[in-house]
This record gives sequence, structure tokens and C-alpha cells, in this order.
Amino acid sequence: VILIVFVGLGVYHNGVHYFSHMMGKVWWLVPLLFAIELFGAIIIRPASLGIRLTGNLNGDHIVLGIASEAAPYILPVLALCLGVFVSFIQSFVFTLLSMVYITLSVDLGDH
Repeated sequence: VILIVFVGLGVYHNGVHYFSHMMGKVWWLVPLLFAIELFGAIIIRPASLGIRLTGNLNGDHIVLGIASEAAPYILPVLALCLGVFVSFIQSFVFTLLSMVYITLSVDLGDH
């Protein structure tokens, strides 16, 4: 959803300049830079966020499984509390990264 939102808002606010901004300033590097920027925006960002989220969720479940086997009544409660804390941190990080992606797509700025 964030992929569609940040590309959509970037095109809405900047028009075609949103894509021309990915081309860079050196004319003979335009095809290479555009391919790298487009690949990074469309594939790398969502994939890196997905891999990060999957790793954190799997790690939480592995810790819960090990805690359940080690001490069936005490450690699972602590592992669940740790899981809730990690979930809050992950939601904060993903919200922050989504805001950064949207801000960068709307305000291209000069560089």
C-alpha cells in the first residue's frame, strides 16, 4: 500500500518531474541512474521492509517457542511481553519509514 501511496503522491504533486528526477544530471548516465533509482523505489524498498518484518516476526515466534519448552508457565509470559514490545517498536519504525518515503516522493528538493 505504501508503495502505491508514495509513487502516487509523488506523481500527483510533481507530475512527470517525479520520474525525471530519478534520471540525474549527467546525460550519458541517465539510463543507468533511472534503472537503479526505479529498481530501488519499486523493488528494493518494499522487499527490504518485508524481509525485515518477516525476520522480526519469525524471531519473536522462535523465542516464544523456546521459552515455552524451557519453562512452560513463567518464560512464555515474559516472551509474550517481549513480543508485544517488539511489535510496538516495529509499528513505530514502519510508520516512520513510510512517512519518510512519502515525504521524499512529494518534496523532491534541489540537490
